[in-house]
Amino acid sequence: MLPSLKEYEVKLLNNNVWQRSALSPRDRCLSTIAVAISLNEPTLLAQQIFFGIKHNITPIEINGIVTHLGFYCGWGKALEASKIILPIFEQLKIDITTIQPAPPLFKLNEEFECNRAKAVEENVGSDLFPNLVNDTTQVLFHDLWLRSDLQPRDRSLITVTSLIANGQVEQIGFHLGKALDNGFTHEETAELISHLAYYVGWPNAMSSIPVVKKLLNNHS
Repeated sequence: MLPSLKEYEVKLLNNNVWQRSALSPRDRCLSTIAVAISLNEPTLLAQQIFFGIKHNITPIEINGIVTHLGFYCGWGKALEASKIILPIFEQLKIDITTIQPAPPLFKLNEEFECNRAKAVEENVGSDLFPNLVNDTTQVLFHDLWLRSDLQPRDRSLITVTSLIANGQVEQIGFHLGKALDNGFTHEETAELISHLAYYVGWPNAMSSIPVVKKLLNNHS
């Protein structure tokens, strides 16, 4: 690593940002792993996988993170992440055959799902995009989001992170609202944006502020 970058990493990131109590080290790892996958950053991903395991992110959860983000930042990025992670698992003697490819599902929240489906129908329309609307329901919200390899709060955290990383501002509101409903706090949200500024760049962090601020002000 170049000297100036190393100085910032040690003094600013490691000894300051990562020590702030508003967001746990585990949450910071989850978020930074999501950034590395979303932006296809292999060096950062390898670093954070080791760090995440140290902070009690399990191989099952790592498998869940990669699978989930395949739907939110693209299949190719998930495949590239797998290439980085599998040798690390092998190095750490983690047997991937113990990871269930299709874990049990959590119970569907019928009221939330009814409102979500109605909003998608109004905003997208099954008459014009029948397969997209159907797959959004059947694949994402009746399967992926219910998988028990990640807790709902963690799944929301990595989704919001991925959206901010890729500048998908229009999608942040829905998923941040879901994150808050899943237990993420206002303070954690503010600190997440501050943390992400270093990993996705200040412009992407700043671009998310209007929608994040509006949602936090309206969320009880």
